[in-house]
Amino acid sequence: NFIPGVTFEELYAVFQFDRSFRNLLFKNLLIVENNLKSIISYELSRKYGIKEKDYLKPSNFTQDIKKVRQVNDVLNKIKRQIKLNGRQHTATTHYIDNYGYIPLWILVKVLSFGIMSEFYNILKNEDQNEIATIYGLDSEILSTYLAIIANYRNICAHEEILYDHRTQKCIPDS
Repeated sequence: NFIPGVTFEELYAVFQFDRSFRNLLFKNLLIVENNLKSIISYELSRKYGIKEKDYLKPSNFTQDIKKVRQVNDVLNKIKRQIKLNGRQHTATTHYIDNYGYIPLWILVKVLSFGIMSEFYNILKNEDQNEIATIYGLDSEILSTYLAIIANYRNICAHEEILYDHRTQKCIPDS
């Protein structure tokens, strides 16, 4: 069903606008994603070590009783990604073969932005605060931004319609 009087050319123009907008946003979201992955991996590697047996210890994450299940779920997702994708990427294969472990700054390359957003949410408050401070944000606001950014990144990556998308979360005015 179309609005009376709308032409195919007008529909195609909206499609082209959405594609251009999506490509522009996606390009910039990838920069944000890579920056965040670098900062998280640097901060956690510096504090907890460079081997996955060290940086993925459950004790390195929030001990909030309400988040125990979430911590286990996210860590299991990450370990699953190591099993599934560890041998599919040159960098991870290099570290596994030559050193027997995958440093976090390499592992983040195979983790989705959604998993990284979840990963940030299970960090200890002090680690979240340290990362958020780098961006000049409160840790809760950064958490909200990460969820929204992950949502928009996925819309862009999967070529869904972007121009009229509404977030489910309120964007904080910071």
